[in-house]
Amino acid sequence: MHRTIEVSGLVGGLLVALSASGGAQQHERSPVRGEHQLVVVARDTAGTPVALAEVRITAGGGWVRAAQTGGDGRSVFSAVPAGEARIQIRRLGFLPSAKVLMIASSSERDSSSAQFVLQSAAAELTGIEVMDSAPDRDPALIGFYARRGSNLFGHYLDRTDLDATHAQRPSEALRGVPGLVIQPSRRVGNTVRFRNCRPTVWLDGVRLPDSELDEVSSFQDISAIEIYKSLAGLPQQFVDRSNPCGGILVWSRNH
Repeated sequence: MHRTIEVSGLVGGLLVALSASGGAQQHERSPVRGEHQLVVVARDTAGTPVALAEVRITAGGGWVRAAQTGGDGRSVFSAVPAGEARIQIRRLGFLPSAKVLMIASSSERDSSSAQFVLQSAAAELTGIEVMDSAPDRDPALIGFYARRGSNLFGHYLDRTDLDATHAQRPSEALRGVPGLVIQPSRRVGNTVRFRNCRPTVWLDGVRLPDSELDEVSSFQDISAIEIYKSLAGLPQQFVDRSNPCGGILVWSRNH
């Protein structure tokens, strides 16, 4: 069974009053003296808005707020207390910036803006001095040093490396190369073999078929040597299709 309860008297009057006024939550907040709205705007030197810049504001009484700029380069802060406000802004790729703004007291809400022009960080990069001995190298060995730095299939000896071996013949300077066999030759000096296979010798880019290393150059005349024990890794221009045994590239001082 349903009952109808009639509300009257003081309680009923109160409910009616609240209903007419839209509820207690609808009461407007009175303006607070010194409340301020601050708009921070970030642009680069070309005038383009800088988005996603980190903005931090510190004011009196421990008031601290942080936010990011939007696509228009703006970030809005409300209820900034009167007095000195320190604004800091930073963005990856730009130098950090900061400024101090005085927020004036006011009996009404007020608004002001702080404009930032961010400088590219690249403008402040210090120069880098590169120390290298490349200018003193033989220009004809540019390819040699390029392969030495990138091709792991070869073994490389420049003049400094050759002198360190104290060898008398070019073949003797190669004794440290794994898998290489050096034996006395019936003609001149020694023979050089990889797995009982004779590599093709190239002198200053010219193929010398059926030649031995010690036959084509003397030790003192060599500027650099490259050794490739198979066709793998051998520069394309030095591949001898008739010989799968790799190659020895000799660069002379007088080429």
